[in-house]
Amino acid sequence: IEVGSVTTGEAGSQASVTNGGTETAAILNFVIPKGEKGEQGPRGDKGETGEQGQAGNDGKSAYQAAAEAGYVGDEESFNEALSDVPNLLNEAKEYTDNVAYGPNLLINSNFLAPVNQRGFSSADLNSAKKYTIDRWCGLGGNGGPKCTLKNTGINISLVTFGNGNFARISQNFSKENYTAFKGKTLALSGRIVELTGELRLYYYNGSTYPLIDTITATGNFEVSFTVPETITGFGIMVQVTAANANCTLEYLKLEIGNKATKYIPKKYEEELLECYRYFYKLNTTNTGIPSLGAAVMRTATLCLPTLWLPTAMRAVPTIDYSGFQALIDSSLVPIDSIAIQACAGQNISLRITLSENSTIGKAVLIQGTNSGENNLTLDAEIYS
Repeated sequence: IEVGSVTTGEAGSQASVTNGGTETAAILNFVIPKGEKGEQGPRGDKGETGEQGQAGNDGKSAYQAAAEAGYVGDEESFNEALSDVPNLLNEAKEYTDNVAYGPNLLINSNFLAPVNQRGFSSADLNSAKKYTIDRWCGLGGNGGPKCTLKNTGINISLVTFGNGNFARISQNFSKENYTAFKGKTLALSGRIVELTGELRLYYYNGSTYPLIDTITATGNFEVSFTVPETITGFGIMVQVTAANANCTLEYLKLEIGNKATKYIPKKYEEELLECYRYFYKLNTTNTGIPSLGAAVMRTATLCLPTLWLPTAMRAVPTIDYSGFQALIDSSLVPIDSIAIQACAGQNISLRITLSENSTIGKAVLIQGTNSGENNLTLDAEIYS
């Protein structure tokens, strides 16, 4: 009998012996299963501390690393620049905060530097709606209501308190704009720099002015409200009602959402272009002779020059003018009337009637006088 192979089997399997030889010359092959895994033994004693390794190379300062990377300044300048890093991080944070802001839905609401085509400074308010600075309409009851443009903002005030006594300014939206607000939550924010009494905030729903909130302190304020789906008009109104009430606003901002974001004034040129959609005034100072355009005589007294505007007006405007005349050849001809013939985009066709006859087909230039009273206004504001 000989022993052949000895093989380790899987734990838990059966041991076996097989004859790999013959009955007379047996060769026994064994399969012996390995034992089950035992429990973890106790932790051994801590070994002895090894020998200390070799000292590493000396480190480099930030300046040395920068110099090796190409920095050419001295170490003092480098450290000064490094000390300014926290300020740079703050500036970067402020920049990112400014990028994430909601656009202002109100037009001309930076009351420190507003568009003021009408040259408004101060006016008593009454039941007849009166535009002050562009896009802001003033209205008052009894009690001495007044609106004044100050260097610190726009001011509304009231002398005496009583039933029907108030002073307010408001901005209404055109239909193509306010329909987008139906069912939306809006945030209204602003800054009050002067306040005696309280300032009430309202929105216009097409027929009435529901109260949004009442502000009783100076400084920044923020409120939110939801616009009903059923509105037939929309606007924002601010009002004082108490005796000797006095409020100066630095700015107002309206935006979509339930939280106000940082107020960043629009550029004056952007505000002016938006205001032109509602009101346009041509040549309010005598810096030269203004022209309304050239045309040819259609009849003996009629011509139709075209006036080009910086932007299209929101509706066909009404027109008011003074100081214009017609130049035909070298003769000046008085104008009897100027009216709107047609309005298409940025082009307005004027219907001008002369007070004297001319020749049909003659070229005519409509221009101002040298008196400085050359004013033409186109009014497409919202008075409802």
